[in-house]
Amino acid sequence: MVVSSDNLLRWVDELSGLRHGSENPAALEERAVVIEQLLGRFGLEVASQEVPFAGRAYRNLVATLPGREPQLPMLLLGAHYDGPSGSPGADDNASGVAVLLETARLLAGTAPRRTLKFVAFTLEEPQYIGRFLIGSRHYAELARRNGEDYAVALVLESVGYCDQREGSQLLPPLVRVPGISRGNFLAVIGNHRSRHYAEQFTQITARRAPHLPVIPYCAPPLVARFIPQLFLSDHASFWGQGYPALMLTDTVPLRNPHYHQPTDTPETLDATFLAGVALAVVEVLREWAGT
Repeated sequence: MVVSSDNLLRWVDELSGLRHGSENPAALEERAVVIEQLLGRFGLEVASQEVPFAGRAYRNLVATLPGREPQLPMLLLGAHYDGPSGSPGADDNASGVAVLLETARLLAGTAPRRTLKFVAFTLEEPQYIGRFLIGSRHYAELARRNGEDYAVALVLESVGYCDQREGSQLLPPLVRVPGISRGNFLAVIGNHRSRHYAEQFTQITARRAPHLPVIPYCAPPLVARFIPQLFLSDHASFWGQGYPALMLTDTVPLRNPHYHQPTDTPETLDATFLAGVALAVVEVLREWAGT
């Protein structure tokens, strides 16, 4: 399977721009339509899940690739398509949605053992103090209530920024990972329920996408509660419902100076790094889904 850098860059361009849920709801809905049409064009069944918030109806987009053995726990690949206030959000998170779309395109024609869900979440970004992860929390709570069984959820959170300079990568307080100084790797963040999936993701990537450096990190439960950066994306909604989940990220504010700024534009992203992330995700899901 061949990842298309042209697709990734085109979709980052199409999805970037002001699209904060409360401030730019019409622009956010325009992106929802683009994502919905693309997923349908790949031949996937696409459902719109209403997410009510502050008197408006927003949408999660849910595309399904049915598995040959529907009794098996499903796999989920997700990314949020809303942007932060005042920022075009190319890395955060047009990059993640572009990888989701390219992965869906490449896997849509396969016949996996496990059912795959491709989900574009709305309203991940803060709408006001204390209210964020709204779309994914709605999805995960409803999934648990309906008895949906997921082996693991992979969440793409800002995966397009790379900096090869020495000293370009920071670490949160309490995080100790020896040898990290360059912002040139994909971080795979898990918890105690998803530790073995983080290890498997790293091993599969080393075999099938060896040019992409991958650093897994799973903090012990007592330590994790003091590292807020581990909970700032949609994977945390699945952790909250007891599902194994991983966040795949370029670590944004610990590396990218354009994080939540007007300068988070497509030309700041690294096409080679972005394509490497897409290849890793495709190969991992192929193995886990049994294509």
